[in-house]
Amino acid sequence: MCAEEGSTTLLNIADWFSDRDISYRVENIADKTVRLQAFLSGKCDVMASDRTALNSDRFPAPDPVAYAILPEVIFNEPLTLLSQPDAELETAVYWAFQVMLNAEAMGVNSGNIDQVWRTSPISRR
Repeated sequence: MCAEEGSTTLLNIADWFSDRDISYRVENIADKTVRLQAFLSGKCDVMASDRTALNSDRFPAPDPVAYAILPEVIFNEPLTLLSQPDAELETAVYWAFQVMLNAEAMGVNSGNIDQVWRTSPISRR
């Protein structure tokens, strides 16, 4: 498995594999380009990273769709946003992100928001 040296990904995959009593070996590669080349050349059978990065990382491959991103999320990393130095914008972005993050965790989406609202205790006030 190729993973970023010194990242929290290493701790997360260690926990995941340990919980399932599965042995594995990690190639700790700090440089992203070198890590990707190691994976695409077959040095690693698996590459561990966040879903967003993996989606873009497979594009340099001769056949990008041949590389499957597995559906199971083994850990949620605290990815976040960066805003311009503007207190009002920062506050708005922060709370919008928190709402989206929590909605996703609770399974709320644009297809079911009306039903969720109708059954919410808050909507009855």
